Amino acid sequence: MSYDWPPCRLVLKSGFVDLADQATLRAVLATTTGRRPAGVYDGVRTTLYQGSITFAQLDKAKPGLRIGFRSKPTGKYGTWKVSWRLWIGGDQLVRRVWSSWREPNDSLDRSAGDDRYYAFVDDLRLSNWGMKARVKPPPADETVPVEKLHD
Repeated sequence: MSYDWPPCRLVLKSGFVDLADQATLRAVLATTTGRRPAGVYDGVRTTLYQGSITFAQLDKAKPGLRIGFRSKPTGKYGTWKVSWRLWIGGDQLVRRVWSSWREPNDSLDRSAGDDRYYAFVDDLRLSNWGMKARVKPPPADETVPVEKLHD
């Protein structure tokens, strides 16, 4: 038996605003409706960018998007919006990201015209950019060589 381990992927998200995906971040920033000087985060003066983006626009930037438990961002769901705010430092690093959105309640009976949804707010603060990570390897008796995993 062999395992095909995918590489680890950095996840930096506030709801559907995926900072680690360039296409998504570019699409989000393209919907900027306001920009102003903002507070200081992690010792860095920031500029606040804000706007809103539809689920359809997010899906175009990163296909395969699902909202709710399994809903594709089509029809009326495609027009639903994610409101967002990004605090970006002069070094172009994001220091804070906030987003607000709603998702359909898939457990309801749509044929009965029930249109309730869940509302969400995410607020992520990022700090210590460039900090050196120190990872101490575990003791040898607690590890398994890669070659033995493929037996």
